[in-house]
Amino acid sequence: MTIPISLALLKELTEGLIEDDKVLLQQLISTISNWKNDLKTPSQAAASAIGERDRIFAHCYGLYDAHLKACNVLDFDDLILLPTLLLQPQ
Repeated sequence: MTIPISLALLKELTEGLIEDDKVLLQQLISTISNWKNDLKTPSQAAASAIGERDRIFAHCYGLYDAHLKACNVLDFDDLILLPTLLLQPQ
């Protein structure tokens, strides 16, 4: 995940969900990156969320993922996640 671009995009997408807290936004970026590295989709992240913070972060992951798809853009973690998911047996 490219941190400056992701930070700006997530800051915009999470307005009203997460206070203007750079530490919390960095935690969100790290959490989304970890979920992607664990091969979790936004729906899987939401299903496994424990606690309010994880539920909010999973929702933000869904918003972020939908925005990237709408713009036909991939972040670095997607370059690993998507081919791996495609190559997994159904």
